[in-house]
Amino acid sequence: MGLDQYLYLESYQSEMKWDEKRKCSYPKDLKVLGDEILERNFKSKTTRYQVGYWRKFNALQGWMERQFGEENTAKGVYLWTSHIEELLDICKQVLKALETAPMKKDKNGIDYYDCPLAIELLPPTDGFFFGSQLIDEWYKDDLEYTVEIFTKVLKIVKEKNYEAYYDASW
Repeated sequence: MGLDQYLYLESYQSEMKWDEKRKCSYPKDLKVLGDEILERNFKSKTTRYQVGYWRKFNALQGWMERQFGEENTAKGVYLWTSHIEELLDICKQVLKALETAPMKKDKNGIDYYDCPLAIELLPPTDGFFFGSQLIDEWYKDDLEYTVEIFTKVLKIVKEKNYEAYYDASW
């Protein structure tokens, strides 16, 4: 058990963009509904691709909850370009601050960064099985991964016909 987080890109395609090799078909349990839609000529589909995954990066979940509410992040939220740009900016600021932040040890002897900017902009978030509350190497690795993935997603969203979505489960 624990916090699992997902980033998706979705692409909407109407019939006008399909070629003959990719005709619309529905799984057996949806065939009746699918046939009715096809008769009414509402031929379209949305394809969802998972492009990012985090395990217990609770600081990201906390940021999403502050933007959209806890209940919404569990259902999936649409990310506007402005959300992605803001998150990237915050992650980059925190990463830069971590470069010069002093390392300390907690009461168990675990190393962590003493970084007030991280606490201010992207703090670890408490939750049911959300993992560590330390700003440590795992936090830094998750930040680097977040910057890498969201940078690529931002480029795709701006240049192609895709929309970004985030959701989480725990």
